[in-house]
Amino acid sequence: KSYVNMERHRFDLWLKGHIPSHIDTYHRAYFKQIRREGELYHITFKQGQSFYHFKARIVVGADGAKSHLRQMLYPKLKTKSLVCIQQWYKESNAPMLSCIFDRELSPSYSWSMSKDHYFIFGGAYLHTSCNERFKEQIKRLQSIGLHFGIPLKKEACLVLQPTRMRDFARGHSGVFLIGEAAGFINASTLEGISGALHSSRILSEILNNIQSSTDINIKSLHILYAKRTRLLVFKTLFRHYARYPFMFIPLLRRMILRMGILRVRSGLRDNKII
Repeated sequence: KSYVNMERHRFDLWLKGHIPSHIDTYHRAYFKQIRREGELYHITFKQGQSFYHFKARIVVGADGAKSHLRQMLYPKLKTKSLVCIQQWYKESNAPMLSCIFDRELSPSYSWSMSKDHYFIFGGAYLHTSCNERFKEQIKRLQSIGLHFGIPLKKEACLVLQPTRMRDFARGHSGVFLIGEAAGFINASTLEGISGALHSSRILSEILNNIQSSTDINIKSLHILYAKRTRLLVFKTLFRHYARYPFMFIPLLRRMILRMGILRVRSGLRDNKII
């Protein structure tokens, strides 16, 4: 496998730079309310001290695992989830990329990586006592020689673990969900950007093929979106049931590491192999 170690904020800015100039964007804005009146949705959000109100026939939700739109559309849907916590430190170890498996503390895995002279450690934990489990794992790693130092920044988020077909909530009634809001997340690595990029591309192709506003058939658009994203659903479930359990079998992990299967290939930085 190959991985790209990049600065996420700069990548986000690069993506925003591709938004056409005729589209209005609102940064540091906070969603407040959405309600439906007839065929239109009335959306309210806040930016600074100002409130904004918009009307839309089609709404796209890309608001992650804690999606407000997902909760509004599927109030009774309960999908398994974990809490991801990670901290940043000044680099004091040899640069590394590692995965840590400790079933006593995490039903998933933890990770460490080096990025621009920083050491980042994080993990995925059950909701109950997640902070305590995180701290305990740091203590265990310190006992085997890993150096942490003073934490500079702490981050936390919710991640979904879809295990059933109905966990993939792709929207209805003119509201479309993409990315992790729809349930698209890699069950083995807990990364969601791949599913976000794939599902958003599929939805954009569907919506951009609408010839005019009078030709919009909301129901047929949802059917087409569900059909076009079926492969993403099957891939996500396959990873959960076929790949995810093997991560926790030490013998298989040792065999994979010895044979070099799925090894990380050398990358490039400033045109030099690293």
